[in-house]
This record gives sequence, C-alpha cells and structure tokens, in this order.
Amino acid sequence: QHIEAGETRLETRGRLEASITALTEKLGPNWRAKFNGVQEKCQAYCDGWVGFRVGGRNAGGSMWPMLAAGAETTETEKWVSQLSEYGSRDEGEI
Repeated sequence: QHIEAGETRLETRGRLEASITALTEKLGPNWRAKFNGVQEKCQAYCDGWVGFRVGGRNAGGSMWPMLAAGAETTETEKWVSQLSEYGSRDEGEI
C-alpha cells in the first residue's frame, strides 16, 4: 500500500507539472510571474494542510507515509483540475 500510495503521489505530481507547463506557456512574463507566486502559495497550503490532516511524521508511525501521500494527492488533484480548466481557455481568455 505504501508503494502504491507513493506511485500515485508521483503520478499526480507529474500531471501537476504538465498542467503548470501547459498554462505558463500561454502566459506573458508578467502573468507568469504572478502565477508562479500563486503556485508557491498553493504548494505551501498543500504542505500545511497535509501536516494538519495527518500530523508530523514523528507522530504518524508506519501509516504516516500512506496517509500523507493520500492527503497530498487529493489536494494536488484539485489544483490540477483547476489549472486544467483555466488552461483550456483560448489565449485571449487568459
């Protein structure tokens, strides 16, 4: 289960990177810089939410990696969905 959770986590991160690349290629330099700031905040939120949901690694025992991967994957999938929806717009709509 731990291995599968880790693989799912990596696959989701890969989709996130692809969504970010697809979107930022459509943005001009100013909007790209703004997006990069938003992406940093989104990652900080995800990290904080995972920490809140499953606690620190020291308190989680052997289940922690699977719980953390699940929580991170859920939040990352939400962000990928939002980016994909936004990124599917035509150039003039972004």
